[in-house]
Amino acid sequence: MGRFLLSFAAFYLTIPVLAGHADSNQCGNRKVLTQNAIQKGQSTYSGAWPWHCAVFHLKNRALEYACGGTLIHRKFVLTADHCVLGDNGYVLTGGRIRVRLGVHRLYLLNTQTWQEHCVHAVHRYGQTVPKRKNDIAMLELGTEAEFTDYVQPVCVDQRKLLAGEIGTVVGWGYTEYDELADTLQSARIPVIGTIECLESDRDVFGQVLDSSLFCAGFTNGTTVCNGDSGGGLYFERENVCEVNEDYV
Repeated sequence: MGRFLLSFAAFYLTIPVLAGHADSNQCGNRKVLTQNAIQKGQSTYSGAWPWHCAVFHLKNRALEYACGGTLIHRKFVLTADHCVLGDNGYVLTGGRIRVRLGVHRLYLLNTQTWQEHCVHAVHRYGQTVPKRKNDIAMLELGTEAEFTDYVQPVCVDQRKLLAGEIGTVVGWGYTEYDELADTLQSARIPVIGTIECLESDRDVFGQVLDSSLFCAGFTNGTTVCNGDSGGGLYFERENVCEVNEDYV
């Protein structure tokens, strides 16, 4: 039996800084109309996920893609804690991290849609070792994001997820050819009950799964990949999209 994606639940919403997340009337709105229904693992279109962003590390004066992230406020991006660590395992300073918003093709940028922001500060709320719990970080942008048709904040989900609910993960994760996807990809995956998740791989999930975490994914291989780290698991709620931060 295959493995399920292990994702963070909404327990982190007790973090005080999140009090400034986008107002419910101003978040989760897709400005560009959907062109096609989203199926399992497929390319998206520009503007489909305006809150998803790309996090880069500055290495040898060049930017290298590291992770995904989610815009929840004009000045805050939610990502995974391990996405702010350098190759040596130490936390990077904000000056060595860049966030690009409004990106569809990772390395072929559309000057009419994308924005690049320096990071003013990195806020950490846990550690990734030994059990990868509380793997969450907030990037405080040096300048406010400009909301456009291609850059919008998502709402932060505070509900407890139910098994069987369908969400969407997006990212530029590695393909079957062991290279990053150039175009933003999406896949719809279900939330999996705790018992079913444990039974899929008790040796792995038995060490990390507790009430602060949830599982999502398929046993047929439809899940997130390396390179998708830091992105969100998004749900549509009465025309409002919300996010549960995920990790792989």
